[in-house]
This record gives sequence, structure tokens and C-alpha cells, in this order.
Amino acid sequence: MTKIPLRGDTIASRKGFVLRGADLRGGSPTAYGIPVWHIAVLAALMLIQVICVTLASTGSSDTNRDVFFAQQIAAGQYFPLVGPVINSMLHLGPLWYYVLAMAVWLVPNAAAAMACMGVISALQFPLAYRLGLRFGSARESLLFALALATPGYMDVSVVSLTHVIAVVPCLLFGVLAALAYRERPDVPRAVAAGIACALLFQAHPTTLLFVGLLALYCLSNSPDWATRILHGLFFAVLFILPFVPALYVQWRDGFPDVATATSYAKGEWSSPSFLKALELDRAILMNGPKYITRFWLEEPPRVERWLFALYVLMLLVAAVGLVLRCLREPAKRRLIAALLGLLIVQSMFVCSLRKSMPPWMIYVQWPLFAALFALGWEWACAARVWSRRAVGAGVALLTVWSASVWAYFAVPQLDLTEIKASPGKNGLMDVRDYEKPISSYRVTRIPFYQVFALGRELCHPVTLYGHYAYLFDITHGAGAMQLCGGADGIEMGGMPQVGREAVLGLHTQAWEILAMKPARRLDTLGLAVPTAVWQSTTPLHWDLPLYLNRPHRLVGTSRRFVVDGDTSGDQAVLVTHRAHRYLEYKLISVSVDGWDVSPAYEDITTVIFRSPWRQKKSVHWHIEAEGNPNYVDVLTFGSSG
Repeated sequence: MTKIPLRGDTIASRKGFVLRGADLRGGSPTAYGIPVWHIAVLAALMLIQVICVTLASTGSSDTNRDVFFAQQIAAGQYFPLVGPVINSMLHLGPLWYYVLAMAVWLVPNAAAAMACMGVISALQFPLAYRLGLRFGSARESLLFALALATPGYMDVSVVSLTHVIAVVPCLLFGVLAALAYRERPDVPRAVAAGIACALLFQAHPTTLLFVGLLALYCLSNSPDWATRILHGLFFAVLFILPFVPALYVQWRDGFPDVATATSYAKGEWSSPSFLKALELDRAILMNGPKYITRFWLEEPPRVERWLFALYVLMLLVAAVGLVLRCLREPAKRRLIAALLGLLIVQSMFVCSLRKSMPPWMIYVQWPLFAALFALGWEWACAARVWSRRAVGAGVALLTVWSASVWAYFAVPQLDLTEIKASPGKNGLMDVRDYEKPISSYRVTRIPFYQVFALGRELCHPVTLYGHYAYLFDITHGAGAMQLCGGADGIEMGGMPQVGREAVLGLHTQAWEILAMKPARRLDTLGLAVPTAVWQSTTPLHWDLPLYLNRPHRLVGTSRRFVVDGDTSGDQAVLVTHRAHRYLEYKLISVSVDGWDVSPAYEDITTVIFRSPWRQKKSVHWHIEAEGNPNYVDVLTFGSSG
């Protein structure tokens, strides 16, 4: 049996794996020459991410749409031919929905789709490790995998869960497939590389540049022109294949994406700029850790400064290591130059595609940054024992920092913070924006494992109000579809009708804040019957989110309106704007018996008031608002005890 050295540049090969200078201290190698503790670290990282993603909550409209279509496919109710929409102007193929549907078919719960996303995302760590073994030692490979978990805007991927979570693992798989093809350019490897390129583009169109580069890199090593043409056809067919159903729908409907994409290009596209690329890369490195610490973890300024100081120190170590390795190691010099060149070119590419730069536009750059971090940190690890331990501790702290964000959002967070709105600032929608003022807001969220349970009360004609209506709307009625087979008998808002049950549903946090008790519970929701509905003119009905995540087509004139009503003093008054994702609205004032009152509870859609005179038999409420009154509900309700 060949012994693998602990130090030095000796190359040992086991079953195709090549380790250069592997440091195996702290654990025995496996049959493949990989230290056991490396596998344990990778497995732990994967498990943490999968668990946190599985426990994720409703929030992102993209995630809710993905779960809905996965449920539809798994239940055999609807088979979509178009996939996720990109910036409301271009649609991908439906492959993503069918991948998630397999998980929901196996485990009929919305959390199964989340678990599937978590597994796909977590694959980036073993893929990075495997790719690292192609270019360096086992230690460098582990550093590369851990560098992907460096805190920053990539953490958004496990919060805003959708197809972009597959960008990094698909990119790493694509590079591995391209390297395998270069070693032996045969048909099976051409097919594998073609599938990798197709999956990469389906993850997000910002990968287009790398799709082209990987295809050229592969085909440039074909043995002759006949093989190159044949394998090029494999690439082209496999790339187009996921789009075939969507192209049929586009043809059937008159190619609507052509008009929206053309309009988008005229308003958003620009010439590539080296300076814009540098500014974007600076923002990715420097703004990301500050953003997640300040606005998501909400750490105090002192803690934020210490964490950021650690992060900057690790960046400096990586930078010094990169410079020294460029000076001393010609082979690494070429690799580092290639990574830096690809980083700048990709940043120029995405800057030319869009004026604002949300986090998912920069996911392709992150593996390039991570590879550079790993190459730089490896210099410090190889220099001295104390520096290796220091880098190990620093990397561990960065990983825990990032994992804490994943864990934070594994619990349904209702009170969230964001960059305070100001001229020229887009908050999360542009990674180049960062400022300290905080804007706080509350949003109703439930874990995805409870989404299908929302349908338990919906298998008969029912009118929903409050958070129940909101959650039914944003999840596209997935619970009713799963448990009842349809949602035709459900209305969101509208005046009470004979033969139709009226149900008010509020998050348990709202009931607790109000010091009231619901009549019954439905997981995280407390349910009650409205005492009186003063206004709810036009109900909303279920609609298929085929082209857009916001399927309702609502129009109307905004105007100032007034609602008056009388109720007993112990009753609460609820005001909900059901069209909050479509139309402008402003609640101007609320008074009871002529006295202005402040909200007892408030979130992005719902405001609840309570009278200061609870013992009075009758109080008069006066509500003034501005918007379209057709989609504003005003009702009263009481406590069950």
C-alpha cells in the first residue's frame, strides 16, 4: 500500500485522485486518500445547510411559486411548460419545477421542496473539494469548500430560495465535466459536459458567459473537426432541450418574452465597463459581511466592528498569500491570473446586463472569490504551524458567522430590517448600496412544512380575511390544491354570503400582542369568525401564476375614502390591504369616539386597533385611507375568552 506523505510535494494517487502535499494530521485517509476529518467537516456543513433550508419560511414570491408548481406536478394537477421568470421579462424552461416535484412526490409536504433545494445547494461543498483536488492539496480543497461559506451576499441564496441556489453547484459541476472532457474527449463525456452547461444556464442567465467559455474550452480539445462538430451538436441540442416546452408556449402565445426582453434591453443594457466591474467586486467583498451582520443578524455596532475586522484580516492574509505564490510558483501564477481575469470579465458582463445589482446577479463570481481565498490562505497554512492554526481558527469563525445566518432564518422571522429607503439606494436590490440607517418592518411568515396544512379549512366555500387570505394568496393556494384538489370555492375578501363560511386568520404573534384568544388554531394561525365586516367590496379569487409571480391583474383609481362603524369597546378593528403587491395604499388616520388611536398590531398588510375604553358598550370608529377601496377590508372581531 502506498503511503501518503504528511508534508512535501510528493504526489500520491489513489483511484484517480491526486493529492499534492496533503496534510493528513488529525485523521486517517480514506481509501481515496482523503482525510476522514475533511469528510466530517464537509458532511457537517452540508447537513447544517440542508436542515436550515428545510425549515425555511414563506416570504420570497419566487420560492412560493416554485413550491406551488412542484405540488401541481407531484399531484398530477397541472404540468407547466414554462419555468421561472427572470426579472418579469424572460422565462427559463420548466426543468426546475420538475426537479422539485420529485421530492414533493416522494414526501407530500412543501418542506420536501425546500429540502431538495438545500441538498442542491449543499452539493457545492463536496464539488468544490473535488475540484480543488484537481489543482492542489487536500488542505487547499477543504479551504476552497469552506471559503464558499464565507459570510456575504451568497447567504441570500439560503434566504431567498429559488433556482439561483443551483448556480454555484452547477458551475462547479460544469468545470469538473469540462476538465473530464479535456482528458478524454469521447461521447459520454461530451454528453456530461453538455448537460452541465444546460443545467448551468437553467440556474440563471448570468451564467451565459461561463456556459460559452466551458463549451469552447471543451471543443477546443476535440481530436478533429468531425468530432468537434458532432460534440458541438450534442452541446447545442442539450442546451436547447430544456427550453423546448417554453418555446412552444412562446410560439403559441405570440412570443411575449420577445417584447418584454427587447424593452428591458433598451432600458437596462450598457457597454461593459472595467471601472464598474472593479466597483462591483469591491462591493461584493466589503458590503456583504456588513449587510448580513447589520441588517439580518442585527448585531450591535461593536460586535459588527470586531467581526468585520476579522474578515478584513482574513482578506489581507489571502491577498499576501496570492502575491507571494504568484512570485514563487509559476503554475499557481497562471491559475491565479486566470481566476482574476474571469472575475473581472464576469463582473463586466453582469454590469452591462442590469443597472441595479441584486445578490443573485453576482453568484457566479463567488466561487472565483472562494478559490482565490483558498489559494491565499494555503500559503499561510504551509508557512508555519502557528499560522496554519490561526488561519484554521479564522476560517472556522467565518463559517460559523455565515452558518448563523442560515440558522437565523430557519426560524420564522416576522420582524425584519432593511436599508432605510433614500434617494439612490435600493437596499438588498443592489449589492453596491450600503448605509447604516435601518428600516424595520413586520411580515407574516409560516414554515413551509405548514403550507399544505393551510388547506385543511378550505375544502368548502369560504371567505378568508387577514393573514389567512394573505398566506393563501402568496402561496397560490398550494394547501387547498394539495388537500382539496382545487381552490375554486375560496374567496380572499368580499362581503359575507349565505352558504359561505367567513374565517379570519391571524398569526399567533398577533393574537399574543393583542392579548386576545382565537376560537381555534391551525398550526401557526389562530382562527376566528369576524363579528362584522364594514367594508370588503371586491373579493380576489385564485389565479394561476403562469407568467408572473403576481397573477392578479388589478387596476383601479386611488382616492381618499372613509369607513365609519360602531362596535362594543372590547372588539378589535382590523384594516387589511389585500392588493399590497399591486396598488398604492396609505392609511391616513383612525379614531375612536373622536380620539386618534395608534395601532395595537401592524405589519406590511394588516393594521389592528383596539379601543382604550374596553368596558364601553358602544364606541364609534372613524377610518380614513387613500387607495382603491375595493381591495381594503375593514372588519371587527373579538376574543374567545
